[in-house]
Amino acid sequence: DLILKNLNMDRSNELVVNNTICLFAYLDSLILLNKSISSLNMNLLINESLLLKMDSQAIYHLQLIPCLEENSTQSLLSLLDTCNTPMGKRLLKKWIINPLADHSEIIARQNTLLYLNEIYAHTDELIKTFSKLKDIEKFTCLLGKYGAVEDKKIVNYDDLTNKRIKSLFSFLEDMEILNGHLENLSNLINATTNDRNLMDLNSTIKILQKDPPNILEAVKTVKLIVQIRDNEFIPYPGVFSDFDFIENEIEKINKEVFEESAKVKNQLGLTKMSIVTSKYKFEFEISEEDLERIKIPFDFEFVSKRNGYKRYINSEIRYCIEKLEGLEEDRSNVLILFGSSVFRTFNQFSNTWKNLSNLVAEIDVLLALTRFCYKSYYSLEKPIINKMITNKQETSILIATDIKHPLLAASNPDFVGNNINFDNSNKIHVLTGPNMGGKSTIMRTLGMNIILAQMGCNVFASYLEFNLVDRLFTRIGASDRLIENRSTFFIEMEEIQAIINEATINSLSLIDELGRGTSTFDGYAIACSTLKHIIKNIGCRTIFATHYFFLKNDLEEKKE
Repeated sequence: DLILKNLNMDRSNELVVNNTICLFAYLDSLILLNKSISSLNMNLLINESLLLKMDSQAIYHLQLIPCLEENSTQSLLSLLDTCNTPMGKRLLKKWIINPLADHSEIIARQNTLLYLNEIYAHTDELIKTFSKLKDIEKFTCLLGKYGAVEDKKIVNYDDLTNKRIKSLFSFLEDMEILNGHLENLSNLINATTNDRNLMDLNSTIKILQKDPPNILEAVKTVKLIVQIRDNEFIPYPGVFSDFDFIENEIEKINKEVFEESAKVKNQLGLTKMSIVTSKYKFEFEISEEDLERIKIPFDFEFVSKRNGYKRYINSEIRYCIEKLEGLEEDRSNVLILFGSSVFRTFNQFSNTWKNLSNLVAEIDVLLALTRFCYKSYYSLEKPIINKMITNKQETSILIATDIKHPLLAASNPDFVGNNINFDNSNKIHVLTGPNMGGKSTIMRTLGMNIILAQMGCNVFASYLEFNLVDRLFTRIGASDRLIENRSTFFIEMEEIQAIINEATINSLSLIDELGRGTSTFDGYAIACSTLKHIIKNIGCRTIFATHYFFLKNDLEEKKE
């Protein structure tokens, strides 16, 4: 109940609550609950009405991200990804599979990329800093986990505290450098633009720099409790009372050893006697020349020697050594606890680090898209995007001139483009032709360029104007999933069902060789009835590629 309350979870949603409880129970069974809770992030889902919707098949068919099954690295993601941070790479992937569907947001992003192109020369130092950054999101979660109380079932065989705090200090130094570059970017934005997206970013920068808890405050808070002494990270005096007590006791023992050494030296009448560390922490080292003229006390115990010298301890020194060994073990244990407290202190600023990670990711992606649109050698043009229509009487257009497949055009500048024209009297294109004639290529070309345009990017076309797309459907290629008991025909029907049930007048459907998974006449019947349904009941922009060339004649005969 306490966890659910802290997560601000809606308890009226029984399904969400029950699944969350099951998740926590599973983590607890793995002895991972404490660590997981300390680094848990709850994110609100984005309003889906602002995004272009695609299913997994569309993402696969349009090669938006690398396909692990085919071991292919060629994708729209690989074409766009020049991000310098892991956070940016993850956000770019999200933007590609969730393009925008809000007209004002797309225009705002287009303007942002145009402005960033103008000031790009001033971002060199920021980009260099990005390239050296750790993964802020994962690193801060990892450090937060170190601050969790260890379960008693777990035994720590290695003390990694010092190494972890060293890594933390390196991270804090990077954050101080990053803070300075973000301040420079903020000043540049203030002086040169009123772009909406950049002003929002600028507001976030100012919050992270000025409003508590800000970046420098978080860095300072951690650094005020930790000092470096002899390459060891220890608490400042007064920060950790247990450590202060042990340090005082160790200092007392060292003082007792020094006093005992002086006492023995006087008793034996020696002018020179050293205290060394060999087999034991403290040993009296006396030269063999001196040993010939003195009488060794009865409580002296021989422990080791070196050329010309012998080493001894007495009962007082042995007592000090045993006491010191116990204190040093206590000191190591206390430093582990102190390390956990340092990471808990660091984790108090988790929201600051999370907001900083999101900010860096967004800036990194915007700079990557700027490089793609304006700094690459590709021949790209800015698309003209109109709002969605609200009824079938309005004109919904899609006009593309010399439009090219992004992946093919990027690798082959001589790739030949195509022209496509959709309007109210021409919403359906039926393509027929031989295999390898380019039917699937033109569908992928259109789909990928629409996604680029609704991400706010320039496109591979000399001209592209269209009304916004709310959903993008594909039925391309043939595959089965026998392990899931889904045949090629079954998958075809699933994909067509999604179009029939979910497509709207603002959707774009790309259908290739529907009916190939069954017999000729059954396949033709499915293809013909599906196309008629799209024309009469949905009215969305559609490219329908087929080998059923007589389908065109059938539709023209029943044009009414």
